[in-house]
Amino acid sequence: MGETKEEVKALLEQLGLYEVQEGLNLAEELYIKGEFAKSLWNARKALEDLFKLIAARIGIDSKDFLSKFVKNKSARELIRKIYWYACKGHEVEISEHEAIFGYHLVLSAIYYLILLFRSLA
Repeated sequence: MGETKEEVKALLEQLGLYEVQEGLNLAEELYIKGEFAKSLWNARKALEDLFKLIAARIGIDSKDFLSKFVKNKSARELIRKIYWYACKGHEVEISEHEAIFGYHLVLSAIYYLILLFRSLA
């Protein structure tokens, strides 16, 4: 899975979406420290930041981002569920396996969205 992480990082840098990578970096640092809820919270924040940044670049309201940007209904619904799962980070404590699962789900959603965004250019 390290390859996906590196590919996402490279794409985020190419597109100038540094805030998203910063959130992912912080999520990883917190995970390593054993702060699993905070780790997942920051992964979710990275996904939220991506929604806002892409929405701003294409001129849509960030509240309408998924419905207007992701045309594939099943992909859109899956990303919503990933976001919902990552909201577990609001809990005081979550397990390590929930944090790592959520991080990788968020990373996959981010990868999908930046590939979709890049295909528009």
